[in-house]
Parts: sequence; C-alpha cells; structure tokens
Amino acid sequence: AKPSHSRLAAEFGVSVRTIQRDLDHLRYTIGAPLEYDPRKKGWFYSEATFFLPSVLVSAEDLLALLLIRKAVDQYANTPYAEAAKRAFALIEQALPVRERLGAEWVQSRVEFIDFPQAPIDGEVWTAVLEGLRSSQTLQLSYAKPGARAAGRRVDPYGLIVSEGDWYLYTWSHDHQARRTYLLARIRKAEATGEVFELPADFSLAGYVRAGVA
Repeated sequence: AKPSHSRLAAEFGVSVRTIQRDLDHLRYTIGAPLEYDPRKKGWFYSEATFFLPSVLVSAEDLLALLLIRKAVDQYANTPYAEAAKRAFALIEQALPVRERLGAEWVQSRVEFIDFPQAPIDGEVWTAVLEGLRSSQTLQLSYAKPGARAAGRRVDPYGLIVSEGDWYLYTWSHDHQARRTYLLARIRKAEATGEVFELPADFSLAGYVRAGVA
C-alpha cells in the first residue's frame, strides 16, 4: 500500500495539515515527481530513479555559491584551481535540478576581469602550504625579474592574494626583517625541519590593512 496523508501523519506524529505542507514542498519547491494513486489511496514517486538532493539551499544561497565558483577562475594559476572546480561541481550535482538550472545564467552573464597571473610551481605550492601548516622554516630559491635565483631562508607567516597574485609573507633570516615574496618567482621551496613560533603580535589581517610592502 502506498502511504496516505493519515498514515504518514500517524507514523511521524504530526498533523495531516503538516504532511500536506511537506508534500507541497516536495512537489513544488524541490520538484519531486510525487503523484497520488486514487486506487490505492496513497502517494508515490512516478520516477523510479528520483532521489532527494543531499543539499537543500535557498535561491539566494545558490546564487552566492555560483558567484564564488565564478570567482575561482581568477586563481587558475594555482595548483588547487582544478581541485576547487571539481569540489564545486560535486556540490552543484547535489543541488535541486530546478534551482541549479535556474541559476545557470551566472556562467554567461557574470565575468571577472583581472591581469593574467604567472603560474605557481606545484611543488613550491605544496611545500609552502606544508611550511605554513607545520610552522617550519623554508629554504627558497627566489628569482627577481632579470636576475639569477638566490637562496632565501624564511619563516612563512601567511599567504596574501592581491590582484590575483599570491604572496608569501615571511620573516627573512637573511635580512633579519619581515619580507613578502611573490610565489610565482619562487623556483624551489624545501622544508628545513626547523620549527618556529609566530610573534606574539602577529596579525596577517593587520599587516594587510596597513598595506603590503
């Protein structure tokens, strides 16, 4: 037998009116293929392959998600760009079809314009993230435009993104001062195994607000 209003209400301990409201939500908001069988006096899915989406979001939430996905295109120079796109694709697949299709206009009607960024070496990216995660001193090979690569021993304090480019904010052992390095200019990065402690007054957000130097 197919579940009726009264049977569902009794099973879940709610009123028949609540069940009707939930059925309307399934049919008209989520787009579930629910149909009523008058012969068996119950509800059923007319499409055997239908399943409830694992993520339920409002139209505003979905729009925000799609705009963020579009913004990810700005960071195509990082090794994680493709992984980020795959992650967003998985989230979108779990969204209700009607809402997802209704917001696809974002792809063709919103565009971010920025200067092209130089690519970041994948091994450098991984080493820098590990240095940040474990607070390990890094040995860098850093090349400024028109110059040969030079060694730099640094304590990585944080990553900063400015106009699409990624910078590593550090304490430079060579200069005995805080220095910022463009990730795209780092030719090689290796963890030294030495662990450092961040200064008690360290604030990456405060440094950025004061102006990156």
